[in-house]
Amino acid sequence: MKKLFFRIFRKKIDEYRDFSIQKKISVAFVLLLVPLILFVLIWFVCALDATNRYDKVVRNTSIISEFNLDFKKNYDYKIYLITTGNRTYTDQNPEQDIRYAKDIIRRVKATTENSENKECIVQIERYFQVLEKYTKTIQENMQKEGKYDENRDLWENGVQLVTANIQNKMLQLLYNENRQSALIYSDMQHITRNMIIISLFLAAFLAVVTTMMITIIPRSISKPVRYLSSITKKVADGNLEVRAHMEHGVDVKLLADSLNVMIEKIKTLIDNVMLEQMRLREAELEILQMQINPHFLYNTLDTIVWLAEAGQKEQVVSMVQTLSDFFRASLNSGKDIVSLEGECRHITSYLQIQQVRYQDILTYDVDIPEEIANCKIPKITLQPLVENSIKYGFCEIYEGGQIRIHVYKQDGRLILSVYNSGIPIAEEMAEKISADIGDETITLICILKGSVFLSCELAKNIKGSVMLDFMSVTSYGDDTKSSGVVKIIKDLDDPLEGKNVLVVEDIIDSGRTLSYLLKNLKARNPKSLRLCTLLDKPDRRVVDVSVDYVGFEIPDEFVVGFGLDYAQRYRNLPYIGVLEFNE
Repeated sequence: MKKLFFRIFRKKIDEYRDFSIQKKISVAFVLLLVPLILFVLIWFVCALDATNRYDKVVRNTSIISEFNLDFKKNYDYKIYLITTGNRTYTDQNPEQDIRYAKDIIRRVKATTENSENKECIVQIERYFQVLEKYTKTIQENMQKEGKYDENRDLWENGVQLVTANIQNKMLQLLYNENRQSALIYSDMQHITRNMIIISLFLAAFLAVVTTMMITIIPRSISKPVRYLSSITKKVADGNLEVRAHMEHGVDVKLLADSLNVMIEKIKTLIDNVMLEQMRLREAELEILQMQINPHFLYNTLDTIVWLAEAGQKEQVVSMVQTLSDFFRASLNSGKDIVSLEGECRHITSYLQIQQVRYQDILTYDVDIPEEIANCKIPKITLQPLVENSIKYGFCEIYEGGQIRIHVYKQDGRLILSVYNSGIPIAEEMAEKISADIGDETITLICILKGSVFLSCELAKNIKGSVMLDFMSVTSYGDDTKSSGVVKIIKDLDDPLEGKNVLVVEDIIDSGRTLSYLLKNLKARNPKSLRLCTLLDKPDRRVVDVSVDYVGFEIPDEFVVGFGLDYAQRYRNLPYIGVLEFNE
């Protein structure tokens, strides 16, 4: 029998080990909670039953206690007075005493569960019937002559005997109820002792179950986790041939299978990456060649031909050598990451070639401190920046221009700055404004603080008379997006009536601020009202605003520099850049 029990127990343990973690915890919860609930329910039912019984006894005892223990004495005396003729029946009203006593009996009868009390109540009710009969006979005899002796006999041998029996029976009721109270108290003590014994057995059972759960559940979780952790460590060390095998537990088996799938995918991915790298290396030359502007190569070769035809042998040799250095730096033995020094040699070769093409128009300066010369950057980083500077900065100039390259470290970052001295955008905008205004005076309204830089540049380049006034409005605060609530912080110093007005803004995005501002200024009756902005974000437009002069259109990015700020920072940057936020 004992072996059979242990065999069944072992089987159940094995079945339990195959459960999921959630199911294991649920089973443990049920094993702990169900006995506890049953114990509480049994205790509650027993206590409720005993309490109800005790409450009834207490109520009955209280009701019986309302019975006047002087009932016999008072009632006998009332009948005596009536019999002797000292009082009338109406004055004494003995029926009232009987009704009061019968009401007490009725209330006790409705709540008592004691069989002896029930029998006793039946007897008391009979006594009251007899008492009422005697009382009624005495009342009738009082209306007749010669009935004194009969009434006297009814009082002595009838009424007094019945009231004595009623008194005794009421005392017996009280006694029985008190005895019942004692029995109930004894039962409650017995129940309490039994519940204590049961609670001890229950505590022992819960302790055993809890110990088993504490032992089995954490082990069923920690052991697979340690095993899977060892597998992942082997994978991290580079062993992609290892696989996980779990015998028990639905969820840990699923986790092991998922880990195996992940290892297989990692292995496949690594193989594919290695294959792709080999293919990339084979195609590197072709890719690098595609990065080189064909027009640059053609123009350089044309320049070499032109120099050769002009008989400038030394310059031809220099150009060929520079072109060779350029291609050597571009190829760089197939490396994608180069040092700043190597990138500097590459861009210098490129600028030397361009300098021969542009001759006196182009000069350049490359400033890279020695302490950061060995810093690594992606290959051909500077060339696209320099190409754009030449393409867009020198296309319309016919005298000396400069390309200045400056690389430095700031706040742990490597900053690559490419500057060109082409025609400033402010000069172009000033020329258009001057053509529209003519010889008339124009009032520039500088919207503080962002447009100060642009306002100064425009004032220097507008040909006619220029007046300045300042206005401060905001809808940003310290955020990167407009709040939509426009506030005028500083108003104009002078009236605008009859004046040519040019509102100078740094940037227009939603248009809410400018729409509000233009309506406000138009109400002041200027002769003309125009709007100029350095930057325009049409993708952010919410309110339609007519802009007369636009420097650049930009995408939906938060930019700083050249007067634009973030929380009053970055206004002094000599360029306009996109502000990136680290999450």
